[in-house]
Amino acid sequence: SVISDPRITELANSIYSQASTMGLVSILAILVKILITAFFLFAGSVKITDTVNADMYATQVNNFNKYVMLPYVDHRVSAEQFRLAVGTFEIAGALLLWATPNLAASFLLIVMAAAFGTHQYFDEPLLAPVLPTVLLVVYLLLSSIKGSSSSSTSSSSKSNASKSPSKPKPPKAKNY
Repeated sequence: SVISDPRITELANSIYSQASTMGLVSILAILVKILITAFFLFAGSVKITDTVNADMYATQVNNFNKYVMLPYVDHRVSAEQFRLAVGTFEIAGALLLWATPNLAASFLLIVMAAAFGTHQYFDEPLLAPVLPTVLLVVYLLLSSIKGSSSSSTSSSSKSNASKSPSKPKPPKAKNY
């Protein structure tokens, strides 16, 4: 019988194992993406408006008065313009995670690299940019695992399908 064929059982077990693992990876990727989105929406918002948290907004205003003096910032840009730009980049990146996930995560990693450089330049603790950076790296790794497994699953199913003796191939026509 077909059900007792060990090749069929092995294939079914392999598919089940990959499906259950990929389900977990997909769920983790979505949870991490939600955390990243929440973080960057909040971080960007407190740079743009005081309605979210007035104390954090005031801290951001004071910090950016200092950050605008960085050597890589165009000195024609005001502290307010710089703060609003960074906040807008963070909010845009958070929203774009849902449209172009890997591109947005890579963009946000660049923003976080600038944050690391800024905090280091001013001898500030590097703790603030660590969590979102770790989450972004974890998200990109989960996306990579999810993407490579789905492509290997589809290619292995194609190769398994080509090996199955379901239909004999018609003979090739001879050219005379």
